[in-house]
Amino acid sequence: MPKIWLDLPAEDDIKPKVHFALNTCPELFEKLDELLRMIKAYHEVSKVEIDLFETRRVQLHSIQEFIHEHFPNVEIKKAFAKKGYAFVQSLENIASRKRDYLGKLIEYYKANDSYRNNPEKLFKAVLEKRHECADLKGLRAEYLMESVDPLHRNFLFTEFDNDKVTAGNSSQTVAFGEWYRSGMNVPFFAYLEGTKHCQVGSDNDQNVVYQGERESQLESAQIFVAWFSDSGIVTVDLSEAEVPTSKKFDCQDYPFQGSKGADTKSLAYVWTEEKLIFLGNHGQIFDAGKLQHSSLASGGRVRCAGMMSGKGGKVVYVDNNSGHFAPTSSHLRNFVRELSDQRAFDETCVVIGEVQSDHKVKKYSIEDFRKNTA
Repeated sequence: MPKIWLDLPAEDDIKPKVHFALNTCPELFEKLDELLRMIKAYHEVSKVEIDLFETRRVQLHSIQEFIHEHFPNVEIKKAFAKKGYAFVQSLENIASRKRDYLGKLIEYYKANDSYRNNPEKLFKAVLEKRHECADLKGLRAEYLMESVDPLHRNFLFTEFDNDKVTAGNSSQTVAFGEWYRSGMNVPFFAYLEGTKHCQVGSDNDQNVVYQGERESQLESAQIFVAWFSDSGIVTVDLSEAEVPTSKKFDCQDYPFQGSKGADTKSLAYVWTEEKLIFLGNHGQIFDAGKLQHSSLASGGRVRCAGMMSGKGGKVVYVDNNSGHFAPTSSHLRNFVRELSDQRAFDETCVVIGEVQSDHKVKKYSIEDFRKNTA
């Protein structure tokens, strides 16, 4: 998955990758030399000053157009060693993505200018996302930064104690700790621009897509909104470009993976604060990022979240298996009560409301679940 926040490599990192190619195509030396000068000038501009983001965007656009103009045709591709040519072409794509990302940051700081400049204020804003009440569940502490990040990256805090971040296992989280302790009066996402995080990507630096931004991010994703009818649950695919059509809730129509303990295909669901039900293919990966439970709730609080399966409009399986929200059996019981009141269950439905100490799941019928978790 391309990470649009990754920056162009430095001049010294580029030279070894194209040097051997110049031996097969020396006529490109001047063009490559000019490209390296442009990239060097780009990296000489301060990365952490928001006022210079637009300057960098202009430079990236010039680099992008230069590559497109001077390395476009088949003849050059044949003459220039394939590996060197492909690398230069990749620089055009990186410049384009980085330019888009800086544009997102400019808009982000226009909308959120003050409290994100200060570590204490940003941290307070993150903690406010955790506010819960008896019936509502917010994101788990280790996922809170995801909701305020403009790209919803995977800030997975492994230790979050006394309202302080002490450890994490992604490069974003490590950078957050360094920024927090440094006392720098630089906005955090601008601070990231000057760190290795924006030069080197790692496997766990994934980002999550949010439904509220789906117009540009989720064209290929199937996200459903569900409601109750006399015949059970009806869903509409929100990704349909034309007038959406409703159909009975049935997971057998889609190649979705099953949840742990489920004997049937299942979808991720969230039951929102407004009592809306959204469903999606948990873990689906596409260009913009990964679909998680937080995608369906756009980072907001939920009444319950987990995995659910349906057949012919009736629920045949439901649980509270959500790593982002970790709802309790009490939250699941409220959701089961809602589904039961709406006559949405198939008589064979299985509920999983807890995981045993040996990591095995315990299955209940609807009646037994309500009795055992009352």
